[in-house]
Amino acid sequence: MKWLKIRTLLLLSAIFRVILIVYGEWQDTHMEVRYTDVDYLVFSDAASLMANGESPYKRTTYRYSPLLAFLLTPNSFIHRSWGKFIFSAAGKVKKFQTLNWFTVVLLIGFWFRKLGSF
Repeated sequence: MKWLKIRTLLLLSAIFRVILIVYGEWQDTHMEVRYTDVDYLVFSDAASLMANGESPYKRTTYRYSPLLAFLLTPNSFIHRSWGKFIFSAAGKVKKFQTLNWFTVVLLIGFWFRKLGSF
């Protein structure tokens, strides 16, 4: 039953992230202060250069791995928020891994505690 609660929490947090991405798109188009960071625009520009067969480093402020630009090439032909969903999903995977790591650490600690009580 506890696993179901964790799954529900992860699902709700994923839904909340999607809502934030949609709100960010709305704010970017309707308000003066942008929700999206400037670095994301740099990533997207480099990705569009790479999708056109050019070097991502033609964008003068791009100082990151070409792999990042490659991962964001769907920004050019699917939707400009593709990378936001990729970053969000990567964050969810990392949180799930951290949760599993803490569970293992707690189980090991419990196991050593039990051994020490004999």
